[in-house]
Amino acid sequence: MTDPHHFVALLTAGTIRKSILPVVGWHVPAFFVTATLIIGCGITRPDNEKLPRAPRHVAAFVATQNLPGLQGTWTYASIPSESLLVFIAKYGKANDCPAGCFYSTGWGLALGTRIGWMKFDDYDGIDVSSRVAFDPRAPDAALYLETTWNALDTRDHYLLWAVVFPMIAADSDSPAEALLRIADRLYAYISPHVAGLVLDRAEADQDTLLLQKIACLPVFQGDAYQDVRARAREDLGDSFTGCDSTAVVALRL
Repeated sequence: MTDPHHFVALLTAGTIRKSILPVVGWHVPAFFVTATLIIGCGITRPDNEKLPRAPRHVAAFVATQNLPGLQGTWTYASIPSESLLVFIAKYGKANDCPAGCFYSTGWGLALGTRIGWMKFDDYDGIDVSSRVAFDPRAPDAALYLETTWNALDTRDHYLLWAVVFPMIAADSDSPAEALLRIADRLYAYISPHVAGLVLDRAEADQDTLLLQKIACLPVFQGDAYQDVRARAREDLGDSFTGCDSTAVVALRL
């Protein structure tokens, strides 16, 4: 079940234009033991990309959401074999038009017959609390498949790491096994935000195995995981078993 308060925080967190951010996280070469961060700059900009219009049922849903100054609704990613579609809706006032104009953007998910919002990159200060959030459920197998995650990551790192993973990690109905696999990916992609959300779930569920994975996140240049790693070790107390460096390297390969 989606915590409505956390949902609002997710939707209002995107107050910086994505295109001016270098990355939402960092890929780390698997063969690095002490890694130098590789800063990418290839984040997709939905504002400038030509996308197909969203299906009618998606457009009809967005029309009910009363987004001010709605510009349109587009399909951003689609996995037809899993009945999964990610859509975006642009709304609000045009910003920074001398540089090409960008708009507030809502990120939504249609999975089977269910539809709702995952995140808003909002620059217009709208109240998002009344919008319909997508509520992940344990039986939503397609949402937790590695093949789905890989496809979304290939489409856009931002989509997976700033939109989908935060939604999954923050929801109490997401399977523990999926959270463990997200934690595994944190060994090769640095995202303190996602790590913190996974840690929150581990603490709420008293999941010792998940806490152990967070407690052993590797030390990279700048040590972005320092705080979550220390918190997880404190939570574990005497149950902390230490970190097997061989296992850590294996997870990252």
